[in-house]
Amino acid sequence: MRHSSKTILIGLTLAACSSCGTNGDNGSSGASGARTSGDNSASADGGSTPGSSGNGSTGSSGNTSGSSGDTSSSSSSSSSGSSGDTSSSSSSSSGSSGDASASSSSGSSGSSGDASTGTTWSTSPSGTAKDLHGVWGSGSNDVWAVGDGGTLLHWTGTAWSSVTSGTSNNLWGVWGSGASDVWVVGQSATFLHWNGATWSETHPVGNGFVLTRAWGTGPSDVWAGGDGGALIHFDGTAWSYTSAASLSRVAGVWGRSANDVWAAAYKLTHWNGTQWSVETTPSGRYFNAVWGSGASDVWAVGGGAGNILHWNGTAWSDASVQASDLYAIWGSAANDVWAVGGTVRGQIVHWNGTAWALTFDQGNALRDIWGSGANDVWAVGSGGTILHHP
Repeated sequence: MRHSSKTILIGLTLAACSSCGTNGDNGSSGASGARTSGDNSASADGGSTPGSSGNGSTGSSGNTSGSSGDTSSSSSSSSSGSSGDTSSSSSSSSGSSGDASASSSSGSSGSSGDASTGTTWSTSPSGTAKDLHGVWGSGSNDVWAVGDGGTLLHWTGTAWSSVTSGTSNNLWGVWGSGASDVWVVGQSATFLHWNGATWSETHPVGNGFVLTRAWGTGPSDVWAGGDGGALIHFDGTAWSYTSAASLSRVAGVWGRSANDVWAAAYKLTHWNGTQWSVETTPSGRYFNAVWGSGASDVWAVGGGAGNILHWNGTAWSDASVQASDLYAIWGSAANDVWAVGGTVRGQIVHWNGTAWALTFDQGNALRDIWGSGANDVWAVGSGGTILHHP
């Protein structure tokens, strides 16, 4: 009821990670609420670095995304039989930490995934050791990834290349309506826009807070979320600031249409075309992302051990999985949904239409996921990590 106002190595042991502290309404994050971001560009191993948002009305913001833990904590990787799309990515050994060699050069051969589900992920060299927070594309040969220090990467079907963003601010989210209309949001309320030829930077709503995610239905209907429950809307001409009640910060935005939009934060909130309303969800949870295949099939993931909820069109129900914190979710269909996260190691869980399963548990923590289809999925994370499925 609304109120107004994812081969893994054979023999891999699935170890449940302890839940992190939940966020409070004051905007302070728990031990690893990585989607909550502050202006502090440094990240702590497997944890969070809270930072002041710089806007008194928003309260303190959360953290930069936690970088991965040490390599000794990850599972050992198989060196045989690499699979996946070799034209687009190189396979790497598991348990890589957040240095440049982990992301920009290939390691031992062999893709990683879960033999029982047939899912395979391979490392794609990014050329950077910066933490990456967001990924989106208009198609298989046009994908953007964003991260710390103004990092902006572009995939054109062969390799990732660095693109000058024009800012040193940390960048957190990317979304577009097409190849020539792409928005990037980040630290200091930064908006970057790509018109198909050049990137431009604007700060239409000031610079006192962090923007974490963007999503829209088209060029004239785009939402961006951030600190202090900020929900900022673009109507094709200008951005306007609103705030959803009872939200400490907005970590994710997704919708099905202009009048069916969800925002993930300390609480889940829904936009019906007129107003935002707070959802009734289990207490003691906070949320980082939302995705659905339809109006009555929506998933929300968040902080706390494998925190997953499902919306059937009427109510939210628990669907938690044995995993650590989850930060992003995306699917190609109702029976093919991926969620990524992890604190000490990167983790990927997969929904096959019947059950969630942990299918990847190694390397650096992961922060976002997007795909052009079931056989072309990208995940990005700490230390410049970029993974590709299959």
